[in-house]
Amino acid sequence: MKRKIRLFICTLSFLIITINNAFSQATINVGGVIKSQDGTPLSGATISNKKGKAVTTSNQDGFFTIKVPDGATLVFSYIG
Repeated sequence: MKRKIRLFICTLSFLIITINNAFSQATINVGGVIKSQDGTPLSGATISNKKGKAVTTSNQDGFFTIKVPDGATLVFSYIG
């Protein structure tokens, strides 16, 4: 009986660890400088994750950083 309980606990622990790893996604930091066609940095450009909630804007030098899941598609927009 104790052996069955121990086996059940080990199996349950293994399943919990496996499921936790399956649902967690690796995230990466993406950064860079956004420039216009003539090379001028674009401040206030919006950068967002196409399928997520991550959104950021570029600073006065056009620099941005955003944390997104690995393999995410970024959308850049600028009005002006």
